[in-house]
Amino acid sequence: MSDYATDSLNPLNRGKACTNCRRRKIKCDGGRPVCSQCRLRPPRAGTPCQFMAPEVPHSLETPGEMLETIRRLTERVHDLEAQTGADSPRVYLNEPYRASRTPGPGEGPSSASGRSSSSSNLPPDVVVQLVDAFLHHFLASGTFFLDAVQFRQLAILPPSGGHVSLGLLSTVYLWGSVLSETPRAAYAPDAFLARALQHVSQDRASFSSRPHLILCILQAEILLSLYFLRAPDPVLGRHHCAAASALALGARLHVVRAPHKPFPAFPLSTFLLPSPSDPADELQRAAGFWAVVVLNNYWVAVDGGASFIPSDSSICSPWPSSSEAGATISKFLSGDDRTGLSVPALLVKSTILFERVVACGTAPPDPAAFSVLDRRLASFQAALPPLHTAPLTHAFVDLAILRLHAPSARASPSGRARALAAAARIIQVTEGINLGNGGAPTAEAIFGPICATTASFYLAEMVSVYPRVGQSASAQREYRELEKRLNYLMGAIAALAAHAPIAGHCLATLRSAYPGSTQDR
Repeated sequence: MSDYATDSLNPLNRGKACTNCRRRKIKCDGGRPVCSQCRLRPPRAGTPCQFMAPEVPHSLETPGEMLETIRRLTERVHDLEAQTGADSPRVYLNEPYRASRTPGPGEGPSSASGRSSSSSNLPPDVVVQLVDAFLHHFLASGTFFLDAVQFRQLAILPPSGGHVSLGLLSTVYLWGSVLSETPRAAYAPDAFLARALQHVSQDRASFSSRPHLILCILQAEILLSLYFLRAPDPVLGRHHCAAASALALGARLHVVRAPHKPFPAFPLSTFLLPSPSDPADELQRAAGFWAVVVLNNYWVAVDGGASFIPSDSSICSPWPSSSEAGATISKFLSGDDRTGLSVPALLVKSTILFERVVACGTAPPDPAAFSVLDRRLASFQAALPPLHTAPLTHAFVDLAILRLHAPSARASPSGRARALAAAARIIQVTEGINLGNGGAPTAEAIFGPICATTASFYLAEMVSVYPRVGQSASAQREYRELEKRLNYLMGAIAALAAHAPIAGHCLATLRSAYPGSTQDR
């Protein structure tokens, strides 16, 4: 009797046949790696045998037994966490997706088992290089709020001894790979980006059971949103900005040191974070909230979208480097400048003023609101420190003045003069700093849209003046001056584009509107 006949007499139970036999509706003996049917009569497609995964029998545990199993497993997890340091306020670093082998010579971290770089297989010197490159560029950005010395110490520890969440660490590696002066091709940003997105998503899903992760997750969301602002990718950038805003508000970072607690208490008001351990912890939480505000207003400047942060009396956290709380933003908008005088606080305030102008819409608001904003901008600008100490703050204030007065420039000579003066001061800011040197990634990313908005204003002015060029010499001189300033700004944006792709996007948009630019610096 042939093998085929013998095999046919011993068919498998129903549902156990290979996929080829199931498709052809014939009996299968389940031979591995190729069953008798497919060996003697191969399918037309020539595909090898594949078998469905065996079904797992349903658990016979009762609901009570299941709850007891969950309780025992939870206790075991807590025991393991206690063995790695129960006194730590942070989660210990572990790599759940460790590569199955070590990369060989010449292989990058993304080539081993098809996985991207992780903290567990990065050489120590690469870790130090990436972390230091990140900190060197982000310490004064206003968007990194963790303690830099402590973060560096924890971030460069071996994976078994680190205390930083994987999402934050992967995001720092991502920025470090972008900013490193001696980048290694094996550690490209794309690999770190994939891992950062994976780990941040996992961290976000688990923080409710580990609230000490919240500040790490918040910092990672901010850094990812800034990365996509630079890219530019407004969808993903706005997504992570919204996640950071929701996390900051949900963790009640906007009411740090609030003069009184809300009554009655809301059901989730104390769900996310435990009480601050000390004043330093309080101020770090407040700094985290203001970093989210700056990020949020950067996106308003980039795409004109709505703010995720309310600007009312519910904001009670003290300004950066300050300790006094209570209706922080509403007091500032009404003219109170007694607190929040540090350079980071002034940057936050300037972006808030800009966001308020954008929130009024493209058309001039009602006269009373317009006058309030105009006076507030003028008084705030008059009290600013010298330009070289806070260039981005000066730029945001003038951008707000420009956005406030530009819509009525043609109907109001005084408004046009204010807008032209603000645009000229923005050019002074760009002349006073070394744009395009790769030294301040967040500043370079946001200066591209700032310069592009200013250039668009000059382009609109050129269109308005052009009909009079042939009628008077003064109109001709005015047109040439506007053109000169427009070309300067386009040159500045071109310099920024070498390090900030968003500036390249702005430049392409301006070139399509004004193809005659010479881009002379």
